[in-house]
Amino acid sequence: MDEKIGKSFVFNYPEEFVTLPEYSEHRGHVVTVISLAERGDEETEPVWKFRCADGWNGVAFDSELV
Repeated sequence: MDEKIGKSFVFNYPEEFVTLPEYSEHRGHVVTVISLAERGDEETEPVWKFRCADGWNGVAFDSELV
């Protein structure tokens, strides 16, 4: 499950989500996963903590990291 930690991904934040401007600002940025935030189960996907090159930290669902 921790195979993403330390690896880089593009943050694919959905365009229809506009309530979190800092997330929208970082859409399409390359991010590095720093830890698992929430494991997920049969009904939900894992959530990961990440860091952008500019130092901003956020969380993303597994499917938002491509």
